[in-house]
Amino acid sequence: MTNMLENARAYETKGEAIRNRPVYHFSSPIGWLNDPNGFSCFNGEYHLFFQYHPYSVKWGPMHWGHCKTRDFVSWERLPAALAPDRKFDDLGCFSGTAIEYEGKHVIMYTGVSANGKLSRQEQCLAVGDGLNYEKLARNPVIGEDALPPGSNIADFRDPKIWRDGDFFYVAAASADLSGKAQIALFRHGPDLFSAEKWVYIGALAKSENMWECPDLFPIGGQHALIASLMDMKADGFTFPSKYGTVFFTGNFQKNTGIFSKDSANPIDWGLDFYAPQTLQASDGRRIMIAWIQSWDNCLTPEGAQWSGMMSFPRELELKGGLLIQKPVRELDSRHVGTVLASLALDGNKAELPGVSGQCADMAVEAFGEFSISLAGNHARISFEDGCVKFERRTNEPNTAKVKAKSKDKVKLRILLDTCSVEVFVDDGEKTMTSLLFAPPEAQGIEFEAKGRAKLEVAMSHIGETRVGE
Repeated sequence: MTNMLENARAYETKGEAIRNRPVYHFSSPIGWLNDPNGFSCFNGEYHLFFQYHPYSVKWGPMHWGHCKTRDFVSWERLPAALAPDRKFDDLGCFSGTAIEYEGKHVIMYTGVSANGKLSRQEQCLAVGDGLNYEKLARNPVIGEDALPPGSNIADFRDPKIWRDGDFFYVAAASADLSGKAQIALFRHGPDLFSAEKWVYIGALAKSENMWECPDLFPIGGQHALIASLMDMKADGFTFPSKYGTVFFTGNFQKNTGIFSKDSANPIDWGLDFYAPQTLQASDGRRIMIAWIQSWDNCLTPEGAQWSGMMSFPRELELKGGLLIQKPVRELDSRHVGTVLASLALDGNKAELPGVSGQCADMAVEAFGEFSISLAGNHARISFEDGCVKFERRTNEPNTAKVKAKSKDKVKLRILLDTCSVEVFVDDGEKTMTSLLFAPPEAQGIEFEAKGRAKLEVAMSHIGETRVGE
């Protein structure tokens, strides 16, 4: 272990006593957290790494933080896994993924190093036992020589690695010198640890603007490609900010590297959702997790020693071309103090006994137009003219909205957790994820309708989850 990694591990223990953080969403131990990395299964446990700068609540030289879980609800913090301590990654260990191979946990990540006044981004391997990881001496394993002519080595990152039959594959974000981007696909022979060169096969998809954090996986008899998009034109509806995520369905031909797209849709319509990664659980479920944040709106609680949290893990299904997202079912076992109530409104406001707080799982089924004020009116969810809208009092952008299935009725599931709101619309057909920082004393939840509305409400508080303890 190098001194840099040892120092990071020693420093992050200072965050163990930090409070005022989410209860059942994973958050940074201390310092800065962004993209989820290496979301994978190893030795029967699920590991999650993350982009990490322990020494500041702002983005800095990237390390890899580390945690694990058995049920996607209780997370055990582990010591930092990687530090930027080699010549090939001395400017940062950027995002990547991980797989289990020959009894080892293998990480592939982007090593960033100096290239004159610019930087080089190349793909590197580290091998470990679930706790400690050793970088290969021959890194980088996918460098500039593997890219097609005209590629920009300063924009080549976020490898997704997987095994299929006798070959290993990597999909990585890449751009050419004009700024046009692609998801580049590479292939390697059956021995991942051999010095055999990775071969460029082709482009899974292309874009005018840079894409990041690709993930390719089978689902519902098709393949899905997800990516995070940069510098988009925010429209206040489909993409409320300049940074968003997209989900393509289609057919993937591994021999040619061609991904034929059938459809494309946002993954999440909220204000703060980026860099999602997925894994296949041991029971076959496809589970996704993402960073609740946006690069154009980096929010940190005032005076906090930590910044950054993950979305609650979601089960994915593909139904009729729609990506259905639901909180993992394990959350249901943590429900305590469930309140069931019916509410009829006619141009008035009302509160419900037992329905309050900043940490809960709340289901609402409603007929008619209505709104819900959260955290003492620091945020508002409304249903009007067939649209579900989320608004928060501060921070730009501050409004997001989606179309519901019906103009007359809607089903919502709302996850509240101290610093965030995740809204699942119509049984998970659409989602909106956003940060929300309100004072601890702002506990009130109020319902309102301009006309007539009927609501069925079920609210459960969340019991002990041992996140990070």
